[in-house]
Amino acid sequence: MKIFRGQEVKVSIEDVTTVKKKVIVNFPKETVNEELRKELLKIQKTAEIKGFRKGKAPYSIVEKIYMPEAMRRYAERIIKESLENITTENQLDIATRPIIEKEDFTEGGFEYHAIIEVHPKVELNKYKDLTIKKQKINVTEEMIDSTLKEMKEKNYQLEDIADSEKSDQSSVVTFDVLEYKLDGEYIGKFDNEVVDLTKGTIFNDLKESLIGCGVGEIKEVAFVYPENMEDEKLRGKKAELKIMIKKISKKVYPDDNELAKKMNFEDISALREDIKKNIEIRLSKEIEDKFRVELFNKIAQENPFEVPEGMVDEMAIKMLEDFMRNLEKAGLDPSNMNLDWKNMFEANKKSAEHILKRHYILKALKEKEKLEVTDEELENRISEIIEKSQDKERASAYLANPNVRRNIYMDMLENKIVEFLIANNQIEVVEE
Repeated sequence: MKIFRGQEVKVSIEDVTTVKKKVIVNFPKETVNEELRKELLKIQKTAEIKGFRKGKAPYSIVEKIYMPEAMRRYAERIIKESLENITTENQLDIATRPIIEKEDFTEGGFEYHAIIEVHPKVELNKYKDLTIKKQKINVTEEMIDSTLKEMKEKNYQLEDIADSEKSDQSSVVTFDVLEYKLDGEYIGKFDNEVVDLTKGTIFNDLKESLIGCGVGEIKEVAFVYPENMEDEKLRGKKAELKIMIKKISKKVYPDDNELAKKMNFEDISALREDIKKNIEIRLSKEIEDKFRVELFNKIAQENPFEVPEGMVDEMAIKMLEDFMRNLEKAGLDPSNMNLDWKNMFEANKKSAEHILKRHYILKALKEKEKLEVTDEELENRISEIIEKSQDKERASAYLANPNVRRNIYMDMLENKIVEFLIANNQIEVVEE
């Protein structure tokens, strides 16, 4: 038994998991009756009941009409107040909003059950002398060649073929749609439609009809729109087109040195060297990100602890919401994309669990090893960022934001902790 607001209350706290507690609270009948009487007296002062002036209805009538409302008010207030008291007295470090599983007025009084998730107590014992693998940065000639090919694809010229020649899979075809029907209904006609036959994003029936044709040729083609079309009005409908080939072009790509000159490099060797440097920068970041995931996963495996399920779910849902907002910003409608939301949510939960474990490990290491970012270090870093900015005044104003400064501080802290872990563990550099 414990004393709450001068009354004896029965409280029990059960461990469901290391981060989840079940709290059962019982208030005796005498206490509940007195509290309900007080609620009804408050209601009586403002109650408007037919046949009585406002606030003048007899208590017995108010009790009969407003008892459910009094019980609701009492339950809402007493649960909030008592939970705050219980969590404070028992030093429960709440992680998520408590869930009320049950609330019930009984012959013995009032009882409620609450599920409370708490932050884990992370005890790190094994975080030194571990072996963690890190991928070696290796830029291959194939990577450079692939990048060059992509650059050429963005820098080709179109050259019309002779009228006597036919189109092939490498052609770009321009045609007029003389007649367009949808499920037999005439829709209209269109001019100067362009299809790149090197791309795999057009309908096969249309693509096949455009291969082997000549300028001036009139063709008829029909196809059925797939069920996953973004425009739901077209899904599953049959399209019939009568087209006239207007122009057939071929792509003319620059040779290596022409491309280098166009990209403001002396020759292809200089361009390849620049491509290599950029790939190294990209791979370095990707490998570093992957290494940090492996590093914190290894520490979590050696020092297992649970994270609150509610926090994982909340973060996974936020990831989905951010994903949907980004799609909408790009002008896409998520409801028309046949996305597997369930699998995406489960994948996000795994990412969220890693992020949360990483957060708790960083916090524990900061405290245990007394690792900190000093005010001077933070100010120096902010000064460096401002100095490198083109608009220093704007950068200075942006970096004065406390949230921005906090993010910079957290990045610096993680870097310092990672440096500490690298110095105290075996990092094995391996080929991909």
